[in-house]
Amino acid sequence: REEVVLEPLPSKSLWQDERLPGADKFDPSRAAERVRAHLEAAGVPLAEVKRVVFSVPGTVDIEEAMAHLSEPVQVRNMPSFSPRFRGFNFKKEFAPVFPAAKVSAVPDNMAAALGVACTAPHVQNALVL
Repeated sequence: REEVVLEPLPSKSLWQDERLPGADKFDPSRAAERVRAHLEAAGVPLAEVKRVVFSVPGTVDIEEAMAHLSEPVQVRNMPSFSPRFRGFNFKKEFAPVFPAAKVSAVPDNMAAALGVACTAPHVQNALVL
């Protein structure tokens, strides 16, 4: 198993398109395309990725996942007041980018805790800030 540390992809670069007219630059429709470009530029073999977890601000729709006995993938809201954003299904949107991967979305605080658990397994109790 190979671990690769990537350059960060700032949220603004992922979710916004500076070419859009007006003050609202939010453009979720091209997020997958932007992630693909970022990862391909870093040499990540996308077809070999088996697991993708997105850390997201907002509310992950656990009820939807439970109803279908699946991973949480639908985000109900994010801190965006853009009329262009009314929910986002990470599994659906990123399936073409990660054809062999299981895709999930988790709240950002849970992702931080998972990161600590993976990188510091010796830590038994901690407050993740």
